[in-house]
Order: sequence, then C-alpha cells, then structure tokens
Amino acid sequence: MTAASTVQAGSGEILTVNGAISNLSSFNQDFTLSVDSGANATYAGGSAGLTFSQLIVGSDDINTTGLVDISAGLTFTINSLSSYGQIGSVDVAGATINIGGGYTGHYGDTFDLTSGNFASATLGSLPTLSAGLSWDTSDFLTDGVIEVVPEPSFFALLTMGLGFLAIGALAKKRFGASLR
Repeated sequence: MTAASTVQAGSGEILTVNGAISNLSSFNQDFTLSVDSGANATYAGGSAGLTFSQLIVGSDDINTTGLVDISAGLTFTINSLSSYGQIGSVDVAGATINIGGGYTGHYGDTFDLTSGNFASATLGSLPTLSAGLSWDTSDFLTDGVIEVVPEPSFFALLTMGLGFLAIGALAKKRFGASLR
C-alpha cells in the first residue's frame, strides 16, 4: 500500500487473514472491519502503523513489529492450557479485551496473552470456569496475565477449615497432656 488506506466492509463482515500483514508505506493503514487472524503470523506496522478496529487473535500467535494499534476490541480464545491466543506489543488505548473459548479451568493455570501491557484497555468477558474457580485478573491490564484461582469463598472456607483443625489439634495436645 503506497498511500493511506482504509480496509472496510459492511456491518458484521470479517476479514480473515491467514498470513502476515506488513505496512511498507509512510502512511497508516486502517482496518475498520473486524480482522480475524487465521494463522500464526507477524503484523508489521512499520513506522506509520497498522490500526485495527477489531482484531480477533483466536488461538494463534501474532507477533508484532513497528506500530500496531487496536482501537475498539481485541479478542482471544482459550481452549486449554496449551491452546490460546497471544499477541506481541500493541497499543490498546480505549479498546475492550474479550476472552472466549471452551476452556472451563484448572486451578493454577496461567495465561500470558501479550508481551506488552493493556493498561489503557478494559477487560470484557471471560470464559465461565468450573465451580469453585475464578479468574485472577489483577495482573492482566499491566502484564497481560490471567490465572485460574479458587473462588474467594472456597478459599475462605478452606482456610477456616484448616484453622479449626489446627485449633482442635492444639486443644487436644494441651488438654490431653493435663489429663495424664
């Protein structure tokens, strides 16, 4: 592309890209339609940049070089601990990050979705986890990391149960010794 251009389509249409995207011009290239990364690839924005309104990473790895911006929405898919999308450093100011997929969760699973940070984005939807599990998103907006943890109520009950066991053992030790 040798001049500034916009790739657009009608409402609800999606452009699937099964390879690299490179901006070799001195003008920003703007994708106003949703772009679905159909395969692992590198998106090279060059010095002028690539701007995506909606980018669907799916479960692919998208490496980035140069300026790559997401203006409205970025979507990842998590299907298992070994099948989830990742993206390199991107500017997501004002975008909403949604995570979908068929993943139901395992305690301790950690997902690092980016090498950049999402500090200026909003976290949208997440997959529903199995009972007793929840998402820890405390590091997501700064590091792109989410983790599966026990639900706070489950963890509180577990801690209380362990506390009662410890008190019972201490009481048994203390009162058992005085009865001898």
